[in-house]
Amino acid sequence: MLINKTTAKKRIATNLRRMLDARHWTVADLVRESGEAHNTVYRVFRGENVPDAVTLANIADALDTSVDLLLQESVEKSKTLA
Repeated sequence: MLINKTTAKKRIATNLRRMLDARHWTVADLVRESGEAHNTVYRVFRGENVPDAVTLANIADALDTSVDLLLQESVEKSKTLA
């Protein structure tokens, strides 16, 4: 299923928050581990932009997860729709 940019921004931001919380990481930790620019990661975290494929892959690698999971609809929202 295809998703639009607005949906992608929201999903990535929501999943990033959840994953960072689970690791007790700050956005600064993700910046350091991903090797991405500070502004880039913060804009993705705030849901202001959709990262390019390389940036998204670097963020996923830093979090030891997949790009698919970063783009996945949040579990909480899926449960409320069922």
